[in-house]
Amino acid sequence: MSVQMSLIKTVLALGLVVGCGVQLAFSEDGKERSPLNSSGFFPIMAWDWNYDNWNYFADEPSQRLEQLKMMKECGFTIAGLFRESELNLVQEAGLKALIIDPRITYDWVGWLHGKKLEINEDDARKKVESLVNEVKGRDVVYGYYVVDEPGSEVLPAVGIVTRLLKEADPSRITYVNLHPNYAPPKYIAGNYDEYLQSFIELSQPNMLSVDNYFLMRPDESIDSSLTALFYSNMAKMRDASLAQNVPFWSVLLSMPHQTYVNITRGNMARQVYASLAYGAKGLSYFCYFQNRSPDAMSGPIDRAGNKTPIWGIVSELNHEVLALAPTLNRLKVVRNYFLGEVPAGSEKPPGDALVTGFSGAASALLIGEFRHEDGGAFVFVVNTDRKQSASVDLVFNNVSAVQRVSAKDGEMQEVVDGRLLLKAGEGALLKLTLK
Repeated sequence: MSVQMSLIKTVLALGLVVGCGVQLAFSEDGKERSPLNSSGFFPIMAWDWNYDNWNYFADEPSQRLEQLKMMKECGFTIAGLFRESELNLVQEAGLKALIIDPRITYDWVGWLHGKKLEINEDDARKKVESLVNEVKGRDVVYGYYVVDEPGSEVLPAVGIVTRLLKEADPSRITYVNLHPNYAPPKYIAGNYDEYLQSFIELSQPNMLSVDNYFLMRPDESIDSSLTALFYSNMAKMRDASLAQNVPFWSVLLSMPHQTYVNITRGNMARQVYASLAYGAKGLSYFCYFQNRSPDAMSGPIDRAGNKTPIWGIVSELNHEVLALAPTLNRLKVVRNYFLGEVPAGSEKPPGDALVTGFSGAASALLIGEFRHEDGGAFVFVVNTDRKQSASVDLVFNNVSAVQRVSAKDGEMQEVVDGRLLLKAGEGALLKLTLK
């Protein structure tokens, strides 16, 4: 996102307060080991805060409940960031929420104005324990919102809060959304790898999250190196996720602003399926409600509270993800590579790749190789063109049979001769029988 929008989002989500279970990891034998796991639940979150007038969220409780039910109808499983006073509405709508509370939020952006943030750990522990005790036993609370896009300067303070939350309530996630790899140097101390590693070492997180909107730039055909930053960012999150044995979530752009392009089925699908192909175990949409920033174009819900065409696109894709979720939740990403054109910083197929090539009208395919908890082999195949469909015949290595997991009902469908028809940006999850 733009720095301006990022700051607006952070200040409103945090400053006003102060003034995505899912499979988290595999053990060494390939089995799930997290208390947050539930095979059918997949975190799909509306990245919105719903307690002020920054976006449309009706005044009357009945209207607010209607909006939340509409959100669930759209395929969301997590309603966004909520205060404790509105959790009952979220629960009645059949959704979960991240709780946002002044006891765990601080002046995370004060450093931009020369302020130094120091947190007394004993005081912070008392506040964390107070909040955790209040929400104990409330299934509607999926986790705790800590901060969005923290700068390197506040990572030590963020680490105190996240570690205390995980210690007090290991059954819920502590949500920190990180800067993307194209953030200005001052936000990441000039080095993205060090920024990511510093967060991990200081916070010891039980999940990772990042927003990267460079698949939505208008100049893709002119400068493909910018688009490539999305894929390299996903690869870094994949590697960190595997190394730490925790899931990562990808934040998608569903409300264009400034120079980002308008939403189409193709560019929204590419964000969804490319994220899943890199092993994302949760998705968030920024934003579901069109906010009141002057450069915010329409989101799934407009400023009058009405559905837009984007709502239908997001709904269709969310329900596809939910159909795949029982399988996705049992997969662990192994590696990624590209067939055809390889974006800068990404990988060509290795010598032992399961998918070695293709014929057909596609400029590039993104491949994600996965291992099922039972040892089985799966691959995600994504058409990386956001405008054109592609009919392709895949070439496999050491594979005797191929089945596609249906994005309609999750059932297995036979794939004949490796032939797939992929819409613009679409992905196919394939189960492979090895020879």
